[in-house]
Parts: sequence; structure tokens; C-alpha cells
Amino acid sequence: EKNVFATDVNQFKMPSLADIRGQPQITDKLSVYVAAQSNAKSSSKNPDSSAGPFLFTGPSGVGKTMTAKAFDADLGNRHLVETNGVTMNSKPELYSTLLDVDGNSTLFIDEAHGMNSETQLILLTALSERTLRVPAGKSRYHSIPLANFTVILATTDEYMLSEPLRNRMRVECRFKAYSVEDLVQIIRQRVEALNWHYESSDVLL
Repeated sequence: EKNVFATDVNQFKMPSLADIRGQPQITDKLSVYVAAQSNAKSSSKNPDSSAGPFLFTGPSGVGKTMTAKAFDADLGNRHLVETNGVTMNSKPELYSTLLDVDGNSTLFIDEAHGMNSETQLILLTALSERTLRVPAGKSRYHSIPLANFTVILATTDEYMLSEPLRNRMRVECRFKAYSVEDLVQIIRQRVEALNWHYESSDVLL
């Protein structure tokens, strides 16, 4: 029998929050919002936009990006927009991104602490008022209504975000470092999903 092996661990994709190992305090919390939105959709009501925005905090390498993608998949949103704080400092990029998302979108901003103070203020206004204010000459601007899209900010240093923006994040998910047991579960999961062989099962207890 011929086995087909994946050659890159990045080929492994996390399809759901239920598949994530090592952050139960996060996945349990987010699953509540998934269930609430599912119930709202099934009852023909608009999803409760008050569930977010979400702030993911914690050190690098603990699954913030992976969890954001799995959360988006479980929500059933059709459009995941991934960007980072430095990219969002470009006003054309910021404006086009905010105007491109709709009610079935998730906007995920990784390394959100890379946003400068002006960008953070624009984003705060957009989230608070669901309005984008685009300059239109001296002391004038156009107010453009925005959809109730899902927003996730991820950062390794939340205190580089302004206090008003941090306070606007209604749901904070604080990721912890993986334990040895967590890492064993994660390695086993990746190895089995990628159909890779390992020499001894004693290595992955």
C-alpha cells in the first residue's frame, strides 16, 4: 500500500474550534458566540453584533491566528480579511479594507499593536459608530456607513493599543503558553492529520 505524505506542516488547516488543542479557556468562550449567532440566523434574526469586537492577546506562537481562522469558519462567514497593524497604517489600505467588508465578513488584524495612534482612532470610530469618516477637503469629511462585520484584533502587547480602543474590545481572549501535554497533543494531531509516520508511539504519549 502506497502512502501519500504531505511535505509541509503548513498544509494542515484547522477546520473548527473543536479541533484546537491547548486553549480550552478560549475555544469554550468563543463557542458560546458561535452558538448565539447560529441561533440568531436560524430564527431569521440579525446576528447580535454586540458579541464583538474580539481582542486576542498572548505571546507569539500560541495559536491566535489559527483560532481566528477556526472561529471565522465556525461563524459561517463567507469573507475572511486578514491584514496586520502596519499595513493598516496606510490610509488608502485602511479605507478600502473597511469599505470592502460586509455583514458576512471577519476582519482579522494581526499584530494590531503596529497601528499608529491615528489609525487606532479611525478604527475606534469605525467600530463605535459603524461609520467611516473620509476627509473631503479642509475641515470636511464624508460619513460612510459600515456593515456590522466581525472584528478580531490580535496582539502580543495590548498596552501598545490606546486605552479607548482596548476598552472597545468587548471580548478579550487571553492565550496562555502551551504546556508539555498541550504540545504533545498538538504534535500528535498534526502527524496523524498529515498521515506522517513516526518511529515510536512512545515519543507521543
